[in-house]
Amino acid sequence: MLGASFLGATKLQILTLLRRAPRTIHELAEALHLTDNAVRSHVVGLERDRLVQAEGRRPGARKPSVTYTLGPGADQLFAKPYAPVLGSLIDEVRIRHGAADLVNALRSIGVRLARERLGQVAGMRGKDRVEAAARLVNDLGGLAEVEERGDSYVISGYSCPLVAVVADHPEVCQLTQAFLEGVLDGATVRERCRRGEDVACRFEIDLEHSAAGPSDRRA
Repeated sequence: MLGASFLGATKLQILTLLRRAPRTIHELAEALHLTDNAVRSHVVGLERDRLVQAEGRRPGARKPSVTYTLGPGADQLFAKPYAPVLGSLIDEVRIRHGAADLVNALRSIGVRLARERLGQVAGMRGKDRVEAAARLVNDLGGLAEVEERGDSYVISGYSCPLVAVVADHPEVCQLTQAFLEGVLDGATVRERCRRGEDVACRFEIDLEHSAAGPSDRRA
């Protein structure tokens, strides 16, 4: 993904406007004092880079207008004000206590967050519980989707709330893994996240031996 400095002023202005609220092509054009066609060409490029996505439609005088919002890739583009502090904190814990204690601390945070939310998944089993777990990840700032693969599931995320520090501190993914293990009540959760410039969360889930295992309901 291109960094902010390579996007150009107009594309950055479009992204800044969409951070505030979804807008149509015409609304963006009015705000930027450009023609609709000029803005549309920029939006097409931003869509291709997953920085912008269509969100819905707004009624218009002649026909509905598509509204646009930030896409999953935009989260990695903007500077995160907490990143230097959080990154330094993680480094300090590692220096003082070692890598193993750092991972244990991160997992403990994930477990605590899960315990605080168990009431929201009480009584759910199988796919229903996995989908509820993904929604809880979204509530914490993620953008997760569930894919069913036979008797197992994959939770994929394209907007990690810890994206600003994951590249340099991959151990923070342990926090999310422990969170999912807690919410899914003993499920086997394997972390398969992709790091680097194109960050993507990925957790493979097997409910076979968990208390949140397959539902007895028939399709």
